[in-house]
Amino acid sequence: MPFHHHTEELAGFAALVNGATTQRAASSTFKGKVVKLGSNVDLNGIEWTAIGDPMSDGYVGFEGTFDGQGYKIANLTIDEPTAWGQGLFGYNTSKTTVIKNFTIENVSINAEDTSAAVAGYFQFGTIENVDVTGDVAIKGAQHMGGIVGNGYYANFSNCTVDANEGSKITATSGS
Repeated sequence: MPFHHHTEELAGFAALVNGATTQRAASSTFKGKVVKLGSNVDLNGIEWTAIGDPMSDGYVGFEGTFDGQGYKIANLTIDEPTAWGQGLFGYNTSKTTVIKNFTIENVSINAEDTSAAVAGYFQFGTIENVDVTGDVAIKGAQHMGGIVGNGYYANFSNCTVDANEGSKITATSGS
């Protein structure tokens, strides 16, 4: 896979935020820091763990700026039918969180609740200049979306979902 090294770096970043490789500390939230995507990343064959995964200990989310610099993250896959807050980013409740400037192409998410391609549970922060394209299949019981599953008091600008024919976002509860 041509982007294997960058895939490992993106997964390592998620692990730092989630506390999977280090003890949780204030620095693991990346508050006041900018993380830049340096190339396209292909997650094909990777079962993704959300950055700020609420299924991990303590519900610590990402509080910095993630700048995709116009690059693409392809083939995001999450199959966690009993999990909530799933997406590239999972649980985020900070006014300082900014997610911007990238495309997610091809996404498949099967979760219980509150999930979407970009962020599952997103409160107070900002998402800008983010596109979701290609084959999109997102399903769960409730609060499912293309950009955000459950986002309130958040700021969104210039975000689009332009999915291929046959794509679906399904909330089986109807909400």
